[in-house]
Amino acid sequence: MTLVSKLNGSFSLSDLERLKFPVAWSGTVPKSDQETEEAALRALANKAARQFQEAYDYWDISEGKELEIRIVDGEITEIVEV
Repeated sequence: MTLVSKLNGSFSLSDLERLKFPVAWSGTVPKSDQETEEAALRALANKAARQFQEAYDYWDISEGKELEIRIVDGEITEIVEV
């Protein structure tokens, strides 16, 4: 399993930005695996951010509401108003 495949939850745009931060690895993971995992997380965060931007561009969001993107097992499933 990868970090991306274990990722579940609802994320705001700022949460997605934090997914791009470097991971605090223990010394048990080879450097090449660390780089691959972090690149995959950044790619998912970037893809989600693009979908977020499209949603903000086209949705009529209720006053006082925000959008979050749901990710289940590393897959973007939906964008919801919260």
